Amino acid sequence: MVLLTLLAFSTLFISCFAQQLIKLSSFKGLRVHNEINVEAPFHMYLSAQSDSYSILRQIFLITEDGSTTLSSLTQYNGQINPFVVEKSVYLTTTLNDDVMKTLNGVIFISSKKKRADSCLGVYNIGHETGIGNDNIYVCTYLILNTSLNKYVISQWSQDPTSKAYLYAGIPQDSPEPENTQIFSNPVHTNEGDFYFYYVNDFSLSMTAFYVKRFNNVFFVIDQENSSNRVVNGSWTRDVTSTGFYMKPLGSADNTTIVNIKRDTKHTGFSGANVVGNLPNGGSVTVGFYGDGTKYERTVTPNTSITSWTIPYIERTFQVSSTNGKDGEYYVQYFVSEGSLNGSIVTTTSPPPSTTSKFRIEATTTSKFRIEATTRSTGLVRFVLSMATLMMFWL
Repeated sequence: MVLLTLLAFSTLFISCFAQQLIKLSSFKGLRVHNEINVEAPFHMYLSAQSDSYSILRQIFLITEDGSTTLSSLTQYNGQINPFVVEKSVYLTTTLNDDVMKTLNGVIFISSKKKRADSCLGVYNIGHETGIGNDNIYVCTYLILNTSLNKYVISQWSQDPTSKAYLYAGIPQDSPEPENTQIFSNPVHTNEGDFYFYYVNDFSLSMTAFYVKRFNNVFFVIDQENSSNRVVNGSWTRDVTSTGFYMKPLGSADNTTIVNIKRDTKHTGFSGANVVGNLPNGGSVTVGFYGDGTKYERTVTPNTSITSWTIPYIERTFQVSSTNGKDGEYYVQYFVSEGSLNGSIVTTTSPPPSTTSKFRIEATTTSKFRIEATTRSTGLVRFVLSMATLMMFWL
């Protein structure tokens, strides 16, 4: 009833109590004033990589200083420059609602408190881009993906004193609930926290995710293509490494296999962390398989990590789901030579090189941007952070 009343006055108010991610398709057309009711000043970041320029040029942000078209704010790769709102803003267009509903873009709104963070970067990814090592101890990188392609993360590198946490959705003013990350290094397990030099390349398919890092962390991100695609049946980088897999919302149940590099002369341990949301009684099965041996666990994922560890290294790791099409889940797996004793996992091989072209460029991350996105949303951290605004995501 409230929305109907507001629409009767040709004005739609969008209330934001913290950070917010708004779909362009949720805005009304036909000259409706879509008011964004946020405590000013605040920043707006546009990601609309797959939307038509000719349509975006007909959509306007109106402030006390004048009007700006969305097409003028569109950036296709690297760190996104914010649109600064000092007092108030509304979005309006002469396009009809049917045209607006075809848009894939999003607007991230950053509150005054979040803007005060010493290091917050918002990115689109259009091509291979290095991110990290900003010479600031704590930094958050929000990656927006509206390109309808997957993103691939590779060349992950960090030293043993660093920490990195990857979350689905967008950062909020308050700290993240404990153990809700979908990937981390050190890896949090039911046996303790373990640091890994080697991180296997992995892909993500969601509209928004972010990395919160402490101390030096670096990675390369790109849109998925024929040269970087993480295929089913790929190999781990080292006998001691960690990796990641996600099943996007709407994709069918399947089985993903990772071949494990190992030395049978040495023992070790393996494991997996599962996070997610599968309605309708859905479940996820993770397992390690060898010559006539198998170790499996089936879980119903939730918003905090379910961790599982075995004292063996097998030939393959596999993950599958049942009744999972209507949900989304994330799995971080890990394999290591050596015992579970101690809190740090090291490898017999040297750490990744820090002399790549990206390593040099990454000292000035502000030069980078990012652009790409899928319609899938992270139903873990993302749902929690957006619960008060779900009506705009229907």
